[in-house]
Amino acid sequence: MEDHTDFGHFSLSLNASQVQSEATLSHTIAKVKSLLDDYVDGFSANAIRNLVGVFYFYNKAPEESLKFFQDVLHNDTENLNALANQVFVYKRLFRTRKAEETYRKLEEILSSKNGVAAAVQKAECGFAYLFDCYMNNVRPRWDRCSSIFEEALNELEPLKDMKKRIKLEIKFWTMQSYQKRYDTDVRDQIKHQETFNKAVKIINQITEELGTDEMKDCRNTKTVINVAAVSQAYLGTFFFKKPDTKWNERGLTEVDETKIPPVIEDTGRTEEFKDPRICFKKALEENPNNREVRIRYANYLRDIRMEKEEATENNRKRLDEALEHVNHSLSLDDSESNWFGRFTKASIYFSKYQLFKSKNDLETAISDWEIADSFHHTSRIYSQLANAYRLMALKDGSDTELELDKDEYITKACVYFWKSVQMLGTQKRPEIHRCYGRFLRDLGDKREAIECFKRAMEIDTAHKPTKSFEHLFETFLQMYEEDVRNLPNGITESDEGSDHRVELRVDRLLFEIAFWFRFAIKKYKVLVLNEKDEHSEAFKLQKPDQKFTRSYSVQTDMGIVPETSDMKAKEAANLFEKHTRRFSDEYKTAMAHLCAYFESVTGSYSDRISKMIQQSASFKSTEDVEWNKIMESWTRRRSKLSQHSGIASCPACGNLTNKLSYSEPPERARNEIYTYDFYVVYPENQREWVLYSLIQKLEGVYGFKGAINDRDTLPGGNIFKSISHLIENCHRVLVVLTREFYQDRWCMHSLDLAESHSYTNKRDNFIIPILLESTDLSADRFSTIICLDGVEYFDWDKLVRSINQR
Repeated sequence: MEDHTDFGHFSLSLNASQVQSEATLSHTIAKVKSLLDDYVDGFSANAIRNLVGVFYFYNKAPEESLKFFQDVLHNDTENLNALANQVFVYKRLFRTRKAEETYRKLEEILSSKNGVAAAVQKAECGFAYLFDCYMNNVRPRWDRCSSIFEEALNELEPLKDMKKRIKLEIKFWTMQSYQKRYDTDVRDQIKHQETFNKAVKIINQITEELGTDEMKDCRNTKTVINVAAVSQAYLGTFFFKKPDTKWNERGLTEVDETKIPPVIEDTGRTEEFKDPRICFKKALEENPNNREVRIRYANYLRDIRMEKEEATENNRKRLDEALEHVNHSLSLDDSESNWFGRFTKASIYFSKYQLFKSKNDLETAISDWEIADSFHHTSRIYSQLANAYRLMALKDGSDTELELDKDEYITKACVYFWKSVQMLGTQKRPEIHRCYGRFLRDLGDKREAIECFKRAMEIDTAHKPTKSFEHLFETFLQMYEEDVRNLPNGITESDEGSDHRVELRVDRLLFEIAFWFRFAIKKYKVLVLNEKDEHSEAFKLQKPDQKFTRSYSVQTDMGIVPETSDMKAKEAANLFEKHTRRFSDEYKTAMAHLCAYFESVTGSYSDRISKMIQQSASFKSTEDVEWNKIMESWTRRRSKLSQHSGIASCPACGNLTNKLSYSEPPERARNEIYTYDFYVVYPENQREWVLYSLIQKLEGVYGFKGAINDRDTLPGGNIFKSISHLIENCHRVLVVLTREFYQDRWCMHSLDLAESHSYTNKRDNFIIPILLESTDLSADRFSTIICLDGVEYFDWDKLVRSINQR
């Protein structure tokens, strides 16, 4: 008996097939099974039962699994997925005869070349991906889900002997896959608009088909009524979250009502586009007792701002109406399957607290979030609970000052923040890291808060710099001014005979600030845009970027106003410079030292940074900061710094070169065998990233003990023996790969020693390559080793697991 690997859900790479907790699978089963209350027959019911059967099998309940597959075959004897799923389960139960008998039925249907059955089989696989993706919400899986639905619809298009209802229901679930893609496309404007256009078109097709004569016989069935209602609710959601909508952490802030995409005019939806409430009202007319319609309407009412963040009576009525809808949904189903209804109710009460500052509303929100958490754990619930408990711990009348006597609330906030970050995985949620950082800063743990803000800025999009940049540098500058005040002579140099440790800590902090300031400038393209403004004629003569040309044409085809990446970068740069001006006014001493540091570095890049700070600064014309004295101090301190902190002046260019990380390493390594947990091999141009990002994260946050040449080798020793000693006494070797790596002879020597040691001592997983730049140079040396790709997203948790593995 040969396997037909193209059929059946067990041939799919589902998240459920991986190791999942029993609680996660049970929650998913309850959620998907509840759909049978609304979609009782037809394609939808069969797709639901097939998927529930698969989930039951993975949850170690094969007998329940077979029952659901049999129910599908009772309704549709030619359902390919149900037959293939049965074959799989029978074989796992060692019922070979039953498996062969079922397999023969499958072969008979395949030999008949039933086009409808084949297309339905494919669409059911798309449905499986749609609900399985909730376990791992990543863009590629949503793309796969949508493409399968689209392939099924294309196969059904030329078939004349098919029921129109089947096609209608497949379009309905295709629409839902577009909505999930739309939510994950916010970082890519072009894909965001493309998905919006596809969704509006397919919802319009569903609406038109519902009014045809072919649908009269089934128009009043429960399944089709719910398809009509939910389609209208999704249309309202798309029209509310318009492609050009601007959001902040609390919700909607600005909508450009003047932009009407051509797809709206083509489908005649201009009125609904301007007022999404029309769509939700039509949905309720179709079915007032649909849970999802009620919840989506409630979310719309919660998020829309009729008056910006004001405690008005209109806003109170709006939120009360939202509560009515969500309570109606919970009255229909208050079980685990309506988990999102409970979450929405908590979010509405939290919105009421934000506007009206009633502790009763906040306590109700916490109670509902905890009920939702008892059903299903997510990083979002944990972060909401953490923030709510943080607010409970605030002093009366204060937005930031915590009342330390409220230790119970503070502890709960710490626990939930920690859980939230642990559950994030590869999800890019900078708002969670920012919220955690603000909480730690309010507690007085500025160093830990800085690490949270760094992470938020690393994963933030380049055109959204406001919050991450603001919080990181405000905390940096607060720390610096506090440390400067602790110097023996204030902002001047300390006496020769005084302890240099305080001054050394201040210097290191300044170098760290400078590194992240440069990091932000590169991320938000501040200086690049300034150069274009200064040399506009020269830039006009440059050959256009092919990637930009393609993006422009795609946007033009979609009929929206082309907004280039430079325009978004310019918006980011303006916000960046706005914050820089504020910092120069509020933290004059720290910003003056930062500017002086950049002026003391002779490179043209640093000159431009210094010029930018000076243009936004007021400290040169005031008596608050002794600017000339600071500059003279920095000029004299070069030789002194090289003596005490390992910071030397390059003989070729005079640039200051930092050779130490901010903090001393832990006393003991986490592993029990070697002196060090890791040794880092890196090219010279990645030194600052290693010192101020890699070392600080792995040592300061995760508690590993690392080794680098500049810090952990002693002067006078043989450099070859020193490198060999560090490699032999470390648990892992981290290799930072860039284009310059292979041109650095010490990097190549260290890599040769690490490879030799790994081979001689049979140490598997000894070398961990970290790719920081898109390059093919590593193919020859690391063709058989999996690299940690840190070009666009750096997965710290994956690196930590790699270091920890034995």
